[in-house]
Amino acid sequence: MNTICYEPAARILVADHDNDNRCLIRAVLSLKGFEVFQAVNGEEAFSLAVEKKPALLLIDLRLPVVSGIRVIR
Repeated sequence: MNTICYEPAARILVADHDNDNRCLIRAVLSLKGFEVFQAVNGEEAFSLAVEKKPALLLIDLRLPVVSGIRVIR
């Protein structure tokens, strides 16, 4: 019997206040099989990072509310 094992898709958090940037990045990454979460400000990005524990963060450093630098720290 052949058993195919699939690894779960890596989670990626995309945080950018520009909707076009977020949508483009999400579209490309989703086509490649990644699970993508989006945030529009630093506060939302931090909450999603804690909750979803993504493998990769793509964060605009100039996010509103809380800067991308503070989110990373």
